[in-house]
Amino acid sequence: METTFSERFARWVAIVYRYYVPVLVWMGVIFLLSSQPTLGTSAEALSFGQFLLRKGAHVFEYGVLGALLFRLFRFYFPQNSHMTAAGVVLISLPFALSDEAHQLFVVGRQGRVTDVGIDAIGILLSLIFFLVILPWWRRRREE
Repeated sequence: METTFSERFARWVAIVYRYYVPVLVWMGVIFLLSSQPTLGTSAEALSFGQFLLRKGAHVFEYGVLGALLFRLFRFYFPQNSHMTAAGVVLISLPFALSDEAHQLFVVGRQGRVTDVGIDAIGILLSLIFFLVILPWWRRRREE
């Protein structure tokens, strides 16, 4: 049975809203957060708690981005974890680099390569969750 153009278009729109829009919205949130001028405390005057909070925000932001990208690539490669993980990394890491480059042009902000490494930790944690922990948990639940 052939599908009509309107049925194919409706399916495409549903895929875009379910998988692409959340990724793009979250990337917009990250961009907006990076566009904020200085947060009021110089890097030298940060307490250890403030430092952990700021770096934890990087891990969280990119962990969520990794999770959203995982959903997107898992849709296209449901049986191929390598392609899914590669897609997540190939989109999120360059975005992290561009985010730090963007911060070079924001008053009071600094783009740092170390922050890209911290972003990568968030991406890695999301991949570990979806590729290792979640399958392990599902197997244990079925036993």
